[in-house]
Amino acid sequence: MIAALIQARVGSQRCKNKMLRNFGDTNLISLALEKFSKPTNAFTLYFAAFEPELIEIGEKYNCTIIKRNRESAEGERIEVVMNYVVQIPEETIIVINACHPFMTFETIERAARFFEEQRFLSMTSVVKSHTWYYFMDGRPINFLDPTNINTKTTEPLYQVAHVFHIFNKERFLKHHYFWNHEQNDPYFFEVPEEEGIDIDTELDFERAEALYIQRKQTRV
Repeated sequence: MIAALIQARVGSQRCKNKMLRNFGDTNLISLALEKFSKPTNAFTLYFAAFEPELIEIGEKYNCTIIKRNRESAEGERIEVVMNYVVQIPEETIIVINACHPFMTFETIERAARFFEEQRFLSMTSVVKSHTWYYFMDGRPINFLDPTNINTKTTEPLYQVAHVFHIFNKERFLKHHYFWNHEQNDPYFFEVPEEEGIDIDTELDFERAEALYIQRKQTRV
């Protein structure tokens, strides 16, 4: 069984208090925990937090609470931020990013099952991008034929969506990375563009909340 991990902290530099502030009729952390605490045999859900207000929310849902220390909640280096993973007994961990309000339970469940079947070393979520990219010095990355301005025929690039990452716990504890930048390490698991919407800035939050409210009204 895979350990599904949602982690949260109150501190956020570019979008203040984004986990707990009102997001439509809910907040980002409640939305994620409600979504992924549904019964499944694909993964076991853990919630890691330090601040009491986050832990209080986590206790409302069917998940195992991991209490982070202050160093983890305030750190920046990955081995510090995720020093608590030693408490997770499973060998494979899927980190679910609560800043993606449109990711679905079905996508995470499908990704977890696919990873278990294929036995990759690691896996991450990506979205396909059909547009032109350049280095700062003007060299094209994928716009190789300047006589063809149709972006749909440009070789696609894949942007890491950060919806989820799957990795081996022991390798992470030893080397402090999720993957090693080799073929299929990580394996790219494509997700729908809408599920790749990430909230990192105030503008991200405003746009995502407006879309979330629109989607809720459409379903009514």
